Amino acid sequence: MWHELTRRGVAHPRPFALPTAHPHYPPDRAVRLEHVRLELRVDPAQGRIQGVVTLTVVPRQPLSVLTLDAAELTITEVRDADGNPLPFEARDPHLDIRLPAPLPVHTELVVTVAYEGTPRRGLYFISGSPFAPQRPTEVWTQGQDDDSRFWFPCLDHPFHKARTELIASVPEGLFALSNGELLHDRVEDGRRILHYRHDTPHPAYLMTLVVGEYVAIEDQAGALPVVSYVHPHQLEQGRLTFSRTAQMVAHFAERTGIPYPYPRYSQIVVADFIFGGMENTTATSLTEHILFDARAEEDVRTRSEALIAHELAHQWWGDLVTCTDWAHGWLHEGFATYFEILWRAHVDGPGAADHDRLTLFESYLAEPYRRALVTREYEEPIELFDRHLYEKGACVLHYLHHLLGDDAFFRALGHYAELFRSRSADSHDLARAIEEETGRNVERLFEELVHRPGHPKLEVKGRRREGRYELGVRQTADVYHLDVDVDVVTDQGRARHVVHLEAERHTFMLPVQGNLRYVVFDPGGHLPAEVALGLPPAELRALLEAEEDTRAAIAALRALARLGDPASLEDVQSTLQDDTRPEVRLEAAKALGRVPTEAAREALTDAVLQDGSVRVRRAAIRALSRFTAQAVPVSEFLIRHMELERSDYALADTVRTLAELGAETLEPHGAHDAAALGAAAEVVHRALDRQGHLHCIRAAAVEGLARLRALDALPRLASCAGPENHPRVREAAVSALGTLGAFAPPHSLARAETRERLEVLLDDASLRVRINAAHALLTLREPAAGAALEAAAARELDGRARRAMRLAAQGLGQAGAEPARVERLDHQLRALTHQHQALKDRLQALEAAPGKHKKEKKKKKKKEKER
Repeated sequence: MWHELTRRGVAHPRPFALPTAHPHYPPDRAVRLEHVRLELRVDPAQGRIQGVVTLTVVPRQPLSVLTLDAAELTITEVRDADGNPLPFEARDPHLDIRLPAPLPVHTELVVTVAYEGTPRRGLYFISGSPFAPQRPTEVWTQGQDDDSRFWFPCLDHPFHKARTELIASVPEGLFALSNGELLHDRVEDGRRILHYRHDTPHPAYLMTLVVGEYVAIEDQAGALPVVSYVHPHQLEQGRLTFSRTAQMVAHFAERTGIPYPYPRYSQIVVADFIFGGMENTTATSLTEHILFDARAEEDVRTRSEALIAHELAHQWWGDLVTCTDWAHGWLHEGFATYFEILWRAHVDGPGAADHDRLTLFESYLAEPYRRALVTREYEEPIELFDRHLYEKGACVLHYLHHLLGDDAFFRALGHYAELFRSRSADSHDLARAIEEETGRNVERLFEELVHRPGHPKLEVKGRRREGRYELGVRQTADVYHLDVDVDVVTDQGRARHVVHLEAERHTFMLPVQGNLRYVVFDPGGHLPAEVALGLPPAELRALLEAEEDTRAAIAALRALARLGDPASLEDVQSTLQDDTRPEVRLEAAKALGRVPTEAAREALTDAVLQDGSVRVRRAAIRALSRFTAQAVPVSEFLIRHMELERSDYALADTVRTLAELGAETLEPHGAHDAAALGAAAEVVHRALDRQGHLHCIRAAAVEGLARLRALDALPRLASCAGPENHPRVREAAVSALGTLGAFAPPHSLARAETRERLEVLLDDASLRVRINAAHALLTLREPAAGAALEAAAARELDGRARRAMRLAAQGLGQAGAEPARVERLDHQLRALTHQHQALKDRLQALEAAPGKHKKEKKKKKKKEKER
């Protein structure tokens, strides 16, 4: 499952577990589930279903009552295999079926349950509305984590796995997709009947049904059918978006040595999906936002293919081998996220993949809490699907890959997959499988990186000695046991050393053969750790200029940027202009945004105009938002550039940057510049009428309205939050209401009306709007909203939205205790920030004599050549 809501947001320190959290353990496995046959009549117009489910179970202990999971369903009758009625009690969310006599152990039991319902969860009805009349009719299911019980009675735990059949009856003009192979497709009495069967055991949460008007895009991975389904009007985009899925299937099978485990792979796009994607066995569901056209391809393909790769990887890791319970969910999400990286390495090279891993780790660092990858303290399982489960899990898996080596790592995964094929496993099972196959005991590694919260934090310093190099490493957080590669590069070549960390401080004396050029700590960036690099500047420069390792070059670049002296900053500027790797240039652009000198501005504007990578151009555009002392020339440049820029997403970033530059002129200690503010406001308002891919430009304009702090824009933002707008615009507008409303005077009508609008949106049909409304109310800092948030949380069905509402209410309660103090501290912080920036700008201007250091550097290089 790709969980979009874990991959963005602002982090604030807080504990992971809510006060209402408690330990969760899997229930007893009283029975073994063998087979599930589901006959389902779907009525999209009425939003109703009628079903008959037949379950075959074998008890592991004498059984008098079979308890199923069934939530908000009306049970009409229960019968045994001979058609005899069985007494039952529906006690939502469970169904108890009483047997005439205790059933002996290992005796097969078949029960059939007839039911009906109008699901509010687990199965969703999508149709056109007055605001979106063109939207096609769809019905789709979403079972993870334990929502399948809302659309059919089942044993809704990940360790219950069974062979399945689904016979769907839908209106004649529609198509239905489910798990496995399509056995029959016929029309009877104006309805279309499709019969699917899946013969490999899988859990209830992976059973799927998608209904709608679809066309198929057919492909092959060898002999394996690979089929992608889109609506007819999406056919061209679908062909472009899914053009490499078959290659992906073949690559994963070849890379792992484990053939794709099922007879077919399908993927289907759906509207208003509550996740990015879901890996239903053989039949992945994907958000329609994954689709792109030729104009958006450069911006979007990498991101879309990451989602495709993620859900495909789950067919092995999550579907074939399933975690015993959600506490071990990193065995699904960490694996699938890591396979995104493996695919990126295959199509774009190791440098791009290494940079993606850095991005993953920094995304994990932004999480507002630290928890163990395996934890049982939570309120609902969905809370576990965070940046730890995905991003940190992937980084730990990569470190394991590096330690074991390529061959041993994939042999171990193959052994693990065969041991637990069609079964369930936990983290200890994976560790034991690795040891059995490779002989490597990883128990301590798992204890430190999987079962303990946090991650290593290292300070690394080095200096030359006679014939040796003194490398000092200090662990500044908990002590971890780590094996780290260190490369010593001299004029005679490269020597690799492996150092072992097991204490708070270490000093390693490394031999040096020849004239030292530089040292690379953790080449490739394999450690799941924060590393502060404190090597001598000369070594950092040599490393940055010569090192082919993308991660090492980025580490040197960042260390030089932190030094902040003119010579080091010129190195960063030269890297942005001359380095051949877009990932390194991107990081150089970000680094220059933190030192807004005239020379840095020139380097960034050159990158915006000339760089061939849209990712680098976007990073440079965003970096220019920090150049507040030069707001007028930067704004004028960006406005001119908007006529030339071909990327919708770069245009969206330009709108954001212009709004931020305009906003900075409004700060209490900023130099108010009417020209900068006026130019920004004009661009933002014009951009409200531009769409871009997935309305990205308009959404950026909505964000910009809030940044410009014109309170008369509040009604416009409220209008943009309405259901007639594109989902991305709505989500941006809801957040912007909180941001802009916070600038309204306390107790004002504007502030009260904003709070009321946001409180209404807590019950919106869109999950993301509800979540954003909760965050916006916290941003608004109106303690009176606490009661509305608590009430909304009590009636909320989705665990993610409920958690957001409770956290917002909790935050408002804390803010309400000392509102005046919080406001005063915020004002002081803004003032100090501007004073610091002004002093820094002046210092940089005094220190950076134009061209001086660049000329000295060229002279030095010329002398070295002559030698």
